[in-house]
Amino acid sequence: MSTIINKCDFSYFIAITAPEAAPREYRTLCDWGNWVFPFDDMFDNGDLRNKPTTAAAVLQSLLSPMSRPQNGQEMNVSRRDRLPIIKGSPEGVQRRFANAMADYCAGVLMQVEDLSTHALIPPEKMLERRQLSAGVSPLFSLVEYAHALRVPDYVFEHPSIQEIEQLGIDFVLITNDILSYMKEENEAVPHNMVAVVRMSGLGAQEAFDYIGDMLDSRYERWEKAVSEVPDWGEDVNKDVKRYIQGVADVVRANLYWR
Repeated sequence: MSTIINKCDFSYFIAITAPEAAPREYRTLCDWGNWVFPFDDMFDNGDLRNKPTTAAAVLQSLLSPMSRPQNGQEMNVSRRDRLPIIKGSPEGVQRRFANAMADYCAGVLMQVEDLSTHALIPPEKMLERRQLSAGVSPLFSLVEYAHALRVPDYVFEHPSIQEIEQLGIDFVLITNDILSYMKEENEAVPHNMVAVVRMSGLGAQEAFDYIGDMLDSRYERWEKAVSEVPDWGEDVNKDVKRYIQGVADVVRANLYWR
């Protein structure tokens, strides 16, 4: 386990993701990353990759203490005294992080169920699954926490912010699948987007072109979404701008870290 963690060097990833984090918050994000990567590997190419019943039990054990912190209860992952669900984090950050982790677990379980039944998923449906199982959205809440942002809940309900978050997830998972295609093909990982497109009948170059077009279209959508972010007043705008930069930093960190 320690070899995997050291090899990942997730602290480098976090240094790009949250460059303004204070030491305690930076350590929290590193803790989460050093936990989530080995955890995720169990479902990607480990013992639970095609065991939905066991996987569901493991995922539920993770979610149960996170559902709603009460009476001093905290999320039971890594060091409890350094996690963002603890008292002191804004309720909105806690809620968004818990919801993002619930989405991640739902996506992982769908991935395991698909593999156990040898289901052949069309590219667009696979993209929807990967948007959950890629585990990117929890990082947005962690960046919000690390930079001590105070973004009102109504901001996250606006379509432009939701589009920016969705595109951030897509950027990460599409570029990841392009860059890790050969590795994941060797490990027989079936949910790589390039592999999925190839299984639909396209050749290797055609598949990469198809995925490249998906990426290009999202760059255009990003520019449009950013331009449509409303004016919420100087104080809110400042933190919203930093949050959007945080989403972009997550994407950038994934690319540089690879």
